[in-house]
Amino acid sequence: MAGVRLALLRAADGLLDERAAPTREALNRTLDAELSTMLECYRVLDAHACQVEKLSAIAKLVAGLAHQIRNPLNGAQLHVVILERALNGKAGQEEAQQAVQIVGEELKRVASMLTAFLELARAQPLELDSVSLFELFGRHPS
Repeated sequence: MAGVRLALLRAADGLLDERAAPTREALNRTLDAELSTMLECYRVLDAHACQVEKLSAIAKLVAGLAHQIRNPLNGAQLHVVILERALNGKAGQEEAQQAVQIVGEELKRVASMLTAFLELARAQPLELDSVSLFELFGRHPS
């Protein structure tokens, strides 16, 4: 943009002689307005890109959570079928007790994952602490 500005101002100086001052002023105002518009567009695009990146990260997190929840739910569902068989007299008492234990463990596993997910989503207060910039960046003072 600076190169365009310089070329236009030089052209105005070379072509207009004594009338160059008002043209230079108009060119500067027009180019300043254009530059301002361009900067605003870049700012909006950057904010949009950041938002897209955040949404993508959230989508990946949700997909991972859904996958992790599906596994224990499938296990629990399978053992509920075993319990139904036991109640209908088609399975033994030992199988039924083991199925109840597994269903309980899988449900605890799901509850634990959801608790951890909610803790992650909850805003945590910042903890301020002093730190050496040299240590932070892995450098030693000269």
